[in-house]
Amino acid sequence: MSDSGSAKAAPVRPKSSAKSDGTAFYVSRYLFLAGLALVTFEEIRPAGGVMLADYLFGLSLLFLPRARWSHLPKAVKYSFMIAPGLILLGAILSLQTPARFVDAGGALLRLFTLFAVIALLALCHSSNIYQNLMAIVLGISVNCFITILQAWVYPGIVDFLSVNPPQADVAFSGRFQGMTEFPVTLGLAAALGVLIAIGLSSMEKHRYSRLILTPAILVCSTAALLSGSRTFFASLIPGVILFAYF
Repeated sequence: MSDSGSAKAAPVRPKSSAKSDGTAFYVSRYLFLAGLALVTFEEIRPAGGVMLADYLFGLSLLFLPRARWSHLPKAVKYSFMIAPGLILLGAILSLQTPARFVDAGGALLRLFTLFAVIALLALCHSSNIYQNLMAIVLGISVNCFITILQAWVYPGIVDFLSVNPPQADVAFSGRFQGMTEFPVTLGLAAALGVLIAIGLSSMEKHRYSRLILTPAILVCSTAALLSGSRTFFASLIPGVILFAYF
């Protein structure tokens, strides 16, 4: 009898299971892309004061096959457990009274979502980094386009699209915020959109992709001016300088 006959055969993964994991991964991927696109739409909160994007990130994590993150290096796994734990612990210890703890519940939930959910999803879907960045740019551009429509065409569009908004629209004061909570947030988002669009267009060789990115830069810049946020220039200019340097 040969040695190979006495040895135990390695377990073979059923093809149906592998196909199922592949389908689940693609569902997780597109839910993650949708979450990235809607991450600046802070005025849309279907229930519990939670943003629509966070619901999509949560669903993306549920569909993510265990095999996609179980094989990550141990150091990476520990970082996802230790880093969010330390941040949340520091946030909790900084509170002095139970009343403040209740008030800070939303902030603690956002910290957990950022470091324990979105970071893990970003790592597992990092092979599609180009699509991830395009989703962010397009989502911000749509938000900025809504801001332009609000300023020049239909002032009530934000109220029409909002669902349980946490902040009232401040367009009456002459500053526009689109679907974000504050005009400053729109300015920061627009700066990020412009910076990513510049970076992608400098590397993109396809003409049609540039035809999408160039209008995105113009739309985001226009919306940033309508927001009246000085943070737009304060964050964009250093980013462009660093991008040109590197």
